[in-house]
Amino acid sequence: IPPLNQLPFTLIMFRLPMSAAAALARRSCVGSAQLISARSRATALPTQQLVQRSFAAHTINGTATAQAVCDEVAAAVRLMQPELGRQPGLATVLVGARPDSQRYVSMKLKRAKECGFKSLHKNLDENVSQEELVAVVEELNADPGVDGILVQLPLPDHIDQKS
Repeated sequence: IPPLNQLPFTLIMFRLPMSAAAALARRSCVGSAQLISARSRATALPTQQLVQRSFAAHTINGTATAQAVCDEVAAAVRLMQPELGRQPGLATVLVGARPDSQRYVSMKLKRAKECGFKSLHKNLDENVSQEELVAVVEELNADPGVDGILVQLPLPDHIDQKS
């Protein structure tokens, strides 16, 4: 199956009864689903019998779902800490002072703390060079207390965000 961003559109075909599929969708989990393009449907799952059914849309409580996911992650973090010997670390990098990006980063830091992560934040000037940004990411990557790095997009036009 090609990557999702290369598909003209995507269908979610559940192999589960629709009630179970709806329950999974409410929990933001599609691990038991098959994501296939409409054009490759016949070849992607030739031996499975999939029935498309229409069903009413359901309102999803995003706050409750987010809290449930955070609780699950926090439980996993508590189990991981003895093995790691420390809290997992999440670093965020913000280039510039866009209010929307500042808000997204502050929400990420808040959620990371709620989930039991140690957070580290780097705020860089909008005029930072690409080389300086890469150096900051490399510095964070070398830090043994950092397990993940999030560089908030969009980046200023003079920085190639694909590299």
